[in-house]
Amino acid sequence: MIRKEARQLVKNNAPSRYHGTALVLLTHLVDAAYGPDGVREVTIRASTLMSWVHIGQDQLRRVLDKFTKDGLGTFVGHGGKITVFLNLSPLESLPVKPSLKEAKADRATKARKAYAANKELQMAYAEEHF
Repeated sequence: MIRKEARQLVKNNAPSRYHGTALVLLTHLVDAAYGPDGVREVTIRASTLMSWVHIGQDQLRRVLDKFTKDGLGTFVGHGGKITVFLNLSPLESLPVKPSLKEAKADRATKARKAYAANKELQMAYAEEHF
């Protein structure tokens, strides 16, 4: 898998599982760890990771622990640096989040059906009582 494919996988599948800071950090990690030849081991300073998403050490640790628990990779800390081994295969099993356009279309269809049902009830009530 090359960087473009990895970014698409994160963009399409990861939002169903990760939000906000975790999603932004995962995107940055993919950019750092994936090259034209595929995935590679990368060593990044912890302060750099924290500055990418404007978080502290505790939150960074929690996010990386969540990634590790979900099988997205291994993160080894040593001397203020973190070595990243990414594995995005668990993201492939996540559902694809619908695009904003699809979500709005679904919401509009639901609203039209609800409006039509409500209108029918109002008409039936009016015929009975007036």
